[in-house]
Formats: sequence, C-alpha cells, structure tokens
Amino acid sequence: MRHEADSLDLVEDLILAGMGVGLLPADRKPPPGVVIIPLDEPEVRLRAYAHTRKGRTMRPPLRYVLARLERGAR
Repeated sequence: MRHEADSLDLVEDLILAGMGVGLLPADRKPPPGVVIIPLDEPEVRLRAYAHTRKGRTMRPPLRYVLARLERGAR
C-alpha cells in the first residue's frame, strides 16, 4: 500500500500507528517512538508542485516564488 501526505505530522502518526515507514527530513525532531534512520540509497528527491490560477503567474510575489522553486530544482 502507498500513501502520499502533505503533513509531516500525519506521516509520523501513521508510523506510530504501525502502518509502515515514511520519509521525514533529517533535521526534524521526531516524536517519541519515531526513529530517524539515514537513507543513503536510493537517492531521495523532493517534489514540489505549484498550482496557480490561469494568468496569475505574472503577479510579482508569485513570480518570485516560482522562480525560486525553479532555481532550486536545477
């Protein structure tokens, strides 16, 4: 079974409930009962999505954020 969550708290709750394992940031302090084990292979990649309304991507604040995401992806 596979699950995607956009909440690290939810991922930790699923781990604590014995529902499997999850990928968590190494710099996040885990709650009691969750152990962070470094993962060397396979290489882990973070995916980020930006959903915008049509025509809104030229607004300066959003354009700035999208440009930062694109630079970070390279």
